[in-house]
Amino acid sequence: HMHIRVPTVVITKKYAKIPEKKFKGNPTKEGLAIRDNLIDPYTGEELDFNTATIDHVHPKSRGGKDTYDNTVLTTKEINNRKGNKTPEEAGLTMLFTPYNPAPVKKSRTIRKVRHPDWGPFVEKKKK
Repeated sequence: HMHIRVPTVVITKKYAKIPEKKFKGNPTKEGLAIRDNLIDPYTGEELDFNTATIDHVHPKSRGGKDTYDNTVLTTKEINNRKGNKTPEEAGLTMLFTPYNPAPVKKSRTIRKVRHPDWGPFVEKKKK
């Protein structure tokens, strides 16, 4: 029985490639949260990841696609109010236009730092 100390962070001088998160296929709640920094496009307020819902800007029932450039995260209340209407028909103004996200560094996908030593290496959420 031996005790071995293991570092919580290992810093290298050379690293071949920083891992990236690619956004493929149908949009996910996590992917939309990363792309939009958990900001509601209708109100500009910060969203709670656990209660946010995916909204199709152009409703699927009216021919809208299930793609990143047609989906956003919003609150359940706004999503219910919008229903199968476009934002204009529902009286909502979009503060930014949804888009297909480019790959991002994996460190940007971390929502909660579980160890204080990792803090300086994880990107802070932009507001």
